[in-house]
Amino acid sequence: MTKSRSNAVAPAAKGQLVVGTGTDASTTLAVASTAGYLLSVDSAETTGLKWAAPAGGGFVGAQLTKNANQSVATGDYYVVTWPTESFDTDTFHDNSTNNSRVTIPSGKSGYYRFSGIITFAQNSTGSRLVRVHKNGSNIVWVAWNAGKTGNNETGVVFCHTLNATAGDYFELYVKQESGSDLNVTINSSWDIQYLGA
Repeated sequence: MTKSRSNAVAPAAKGQLVVGTGTDASTTLAVASTAGYLLSVDSAETTGLKWAAPAGGGFVGAQLTKNANQSVATGDYYVVTWPTESFDTDTFHDNSTNNSRVTIPSGKSGYYRFSGIITFAQNSTGSRLVRVHKNGSNIVWVAWNAGKTGNNETGVVFCHTLNATAGDYFELYVKQESGSDLNVTINSSWDIQYLGA
C-alpha cells in the first residue's frame, strides 16, 4: 500500500531540489544564485540546508603601509602607525581609528603569518629593534638589527606564525638607540596572512 500525501511537491525549475522539512513534509529549495556555491547543512534554516561560499576560498589578509615618515625618539619603544593599506580583505585594519592595530575579525580565529620590514633612516649608531604586542601588552617576539654605515636605510625584516582568536589585536613597537630622533621611513610595511584554523 502506498501512503498518499496531500503536501507532495515537485521541482518547478532547473536545479531546484525537493527537501524534507519534517515528518511527511517537504518543500523546494532553489538552486544557488551564485556560481560555485556549495550546499551546506544549517539547522537554522527551515530546510536544514543552505547555499554558501566554499570555506577557505581565496586569500585572506592585509598589507599595511606608511605614507609619511614617523619620527621615533631614541632609547624607548614606540608603536608604529599605519595610515595606509595596499589591501585588506576582511577589515583587519582601520586607516584612521587605532591605525597601529591589526584586529582578528569574527570567524577568522586560527593561525596567521606576520611578516614585513621596518626601515629606519640611515644612521650608523646603536641598534634597531622590533617587537609585536598582543592585546596591548604581551610581547610575542622580537627582531633586531644594528645600525648601518653608508647611505642606506637600516631594515629590520621579520616573519613569524602566531595562533590568534577573533578579537585579538596586534601592534608593532620599535626601538632605536642612535642617540637622537630617527625616522621609521615610508619604505616600511606589515603583512598579515590568514593560514587557516
